[in-house]
Amino acid sequence: MIFAPALILVGASGVGKNTVAEILLAGEHSPFTYTRSLTTREPRGTFSDEYLYVTEAEFLSRVNNGKMLEYTCYGGKFYGTPFSEVERARSEGKIPLMILDINGVESIRRDHPEFMIYAVYLYAELAEISCRLEKRDLLDGSEENRQKIRKRLQNNREDFRSLADGRYSYFDAFVENKDITECARAVMRSYEASEPLNEAQCAYMRSLFEKMSHIEF
Repeated sequence: MIFAPALILVGASGVGKNTVAEILLAGEHSPFTYTRSLTTREPRGTFSDEYLYVTEAEFLSRVNNGKMLEYTCYGGKFYGTPFSEVERARSEGKIPLMILDINGVESIRRDHPEFMIYAVYLYAELAEISCRLEKRDLLDGSEENRQKIRKRLQNNREDFRSLADGRYSYFDAFVENKDITECARAVMRSYEASEPLNEAQCAYMRSLFEKMSHIEF
């Protein structure tokens, strides 16, 4: 049986990945269903049913038994996509929709080249990303939260640098998020068209990420 490629959304912290995903998943006629990640971190966040929470022992057992499509360790906690979630989505006649980082996409491309994916990188002006992070995280104006935002912005810059250095090639499309509704529509149009990036588009994205990797706040 031939399945439609899984849709993967990737982007900087604060770019609006979860909100775009919620729009794409909305309505009973959406072709997508959210593929939850397995994690060993503590429950938190606002995106409904974003994670399946397990112990580290259970997570590593699944890794060792080949039950994970991809996984990574971040901040001492494990995150990954179990094959069981992909199978659940397909049994429902839906296209898996995942929210991953660059490492997750790289892992799938490298370790499971037979697994069909359509990876979209969402981006926005860094000033806009900074503003969104402040609205989301800087609730009490504490130094701890300010450091958290600075750390996330630094992680974003490191991602931009890696994209400029060649990791842009892991992605099938790049979509700017100026307006959340239009961004979701653009992602859907790109997925349905599945047109490969041309050399001019790749050169533009490399130049853009190079520039963004040097912006300081």
